[in-house]
Order: sequence, then structure tokens, then C-alpha cells
Amino acid sequence: MADGNGMNRAVTVVDPSQAFERSLAVHQDTCHLMGKFFITFNLTANTLATPLTFLPANFGNRAASLGAIFSRYRFKYVHFKYSAITGSGSGSVAIGILDDFSGEGDAPTSISGILELRCSSSQLGINTQSSTNSQQFLWEPVDKKRWMYNFVGSGDARFTQPAITYVQSTVTGTFAMQVDFSIVFAGAVDTAGL
Repeated sequence: MADGNGMNRAVTVVDPSQAFERSLAVHQDTCHLMGKFFITFNLTANTLATPLTFLPANFGNRAASLGAIFSRYRFKYVHFKYSAITGSGSGSVAIGILDDFSGEGDAPTSISGILELRCSSSQLGINTQSSTNSQQFLWEPVDKKRWMYNFVGSGDARFTQPAITYVQSTVTGTFAMQVDFSIVFAGAVDTAGL
């Protein structure tokens, strides 16, 4: 076939099946999931709680199912919305995300420690019975391109768990929060084991 300059060029015809195979070889298989869920848990006064570890299995059935068929995942964001504790008396509550996990004594041990985390929020001096003001905060990973792995039984949380939630209150009661999230999954695993 001659082009506009009078030069002959070869044309390769690829059937649709071959084009599809070539496409698989050069593109990454990914799946983006956005969702929300509601979580409640009981807090004991002045006791640290870890209600949510950032693993696909903890973000609902769809995220857990996708985590089983993809080898890697990464969070784009996790948005928290919470209000006062249902309990007795007035008190304070703090929630924070530890996302620089090393496992060497880096977990907070108090409300002050939670507030020193990179992403945190608090309601201080609230009346837990009557407060209806909700608090919100957004967690996004520092490295937005870093993938975590879905390998069950892996011993190093730095490669499988991007973050963990810490909550502490000065009063005993029930804590509730809405969690909105966005996760991207990649690297389809061998489906023969499913």
C-alpha cells in the first residue's frame, strides 16, 4: 500500500482474537470499588480500641470477594463520619489512623497519642448523651501508587496492611461511624484455586 509520499508500507491484519491477546499482554487488569458501610463497637473508658484494620476483608463482602481474586490492592481514600458516643456522662473521644506501621512500639497509647497521628480527629469535652454534631475526616495514603498484597498469612504487615484505626474515649459507651471508601484491585490471581 502506498502512503501519501509514494512509499510502500506493509499492512498487518490482525484478527480480533489476536488483538485481544495482545491487549491482555500489555494492559493491567484492575477493578475500582467504591462503597460505604456502617460500623458500631463498644468502648471502655480510657481503653484503646482498634475497630478497623485496612484490609479488603474488613470493608464489606464486595471488597472481600475482590480481595480473594486479585493479588494486590491500594486504597485511594477512606472517609470517616462519626458522632458522639452513646453512653453516660460527658467525655472526650479521639480517632486516628496509623499508616506508618513498623510493629515496633509505634501504636498510640492515649488520646494525646492518637491526636499526634498524621490523620486524626476528636470531640473533646462533649456530652455524650446529647451531642449531635458529627465529625468527619479523610484518610488518603501518603504514597498513592503503593500496592499492598493480599497474601494470607504473610508475616509483615508493612506489605499487606496500609493502616489501622485507633479510638479511645474517656467514657464507656457505643461508638458508631460511617465509612466511605475507594479501593483499586489489580493482578488477577489464578482462578483455579477458587
